[in-house]
Amino acid sequence: MKYFKFKNMNKIKKATYKEYLSSLSKDEKKKVKRSNIIRKILIFSGIITFFLLFGFLIYLITLIPTSEKIVLQVLYGVGIVILGILSFALSLVASVIAFGYLIEKVEYNVPKTTKEIVSKSCENIRKRYKLNDEYLLTKCFSSTNELFNDHDICIFRTSDEIRITADIVNGFINDHCDLGCYAIKFKDINVYKDNFNDKRVTVIEFNKIKFIVGIRAYSYIVKLMNVKVYKSIFSRIELADDKIYFVIRKNIYKIYYKDISTFKMSIPRYCGVPGAGLDYTYTFKVEDLSKKEQVFSMVIERNEEKELIEFLRKKNINLVLDYFDNVPREGYGD
Repeated sequence: MKYFKFKNMNKIKKATYKEYLSSLSKDEKKKVKRSNIIRKILIFSGIITFFLLFGFLIYLITLIPTSEKIVLQVLYGVGIVILGILSFALSLVASVIAFGYLIEKVEYNVPKTTKEIVSKSCENIRKRYKLNDEYLLTKCFSSTNELFNDHDICIFRTSDEIRITADIVNGFINDHCDLGCYAIKFKDINVYKDNFNDKRVTVIEFNKIKFIVGIRAYSYIVKLMNVKVYKSIFSRIELADDKIYFVIRKNIYKIYYKDISTFKMSIPRYCGVPGAGLDYTYTFKVEDLSKKEQVFSMVIERNEEKELIEFLRKKNINLVLDYFDNVPREGYGD
């Protein structure tokens, strides 16, 4: 299990503001820009006014006559400090009130945050957490991490991990912000049904952490955990109930079994070079003959090759196996 958070929340704020502007009309955008310029001028003027006012009050304090008596000199020093503090406070309050009022009068009010705007502004965080197009939004009734309590959460899968985070689909509304992301391996997660406050719920447990969520999550997570994953260095195949994923680096290709006419697997007869780490592996290519193009290519182990072929046949896919003769090193072979 690992837990991580999106570090640069300023990107979210900037993206939100950008979405604000894009939702405005041309005339509204001009008003917003003009309002921003005037606001900056007023802020700068307020700072200058503060220093001028504070400097003037300090100058007046220095005009207060001193006494030659030691006791009066001590009292004079204490009085000077107190007057200095009061002068600072008076200058600051006067500047903030005066220029704050002016800023409020000239500032153009942009439309309120909408769900669509906030959702678009969270695109960076969705990429960071690797959210795909298949996810489940459900209510978290209780959690070991109390920040998730009474929040909508997002559950999805990446390779052989289940990920749990806040609702990054709709974005963060009503003070609901990034709460981080849990990534749990299939083997480390325990999911079961239970009762909670007179409700049937799903309990998700891993590494002494517990989430109590909506009942729909149980069948959804079980389905995710049944996905078979074949991995190599830069690619992987993921076999779900109704579709097959080909993942090459950060690119994901999804094909539903019902849309597959024919698959051709080109497999060399001979294994790799001994000592090179490929002694018991085959490289194969998957081709979609309906489109006459290569869909995917990767290296898997021999036992996985047989397992993959068996799985595809169970899905009633017209599978064509093309075992071709490659050239093995002398003394090695199939």
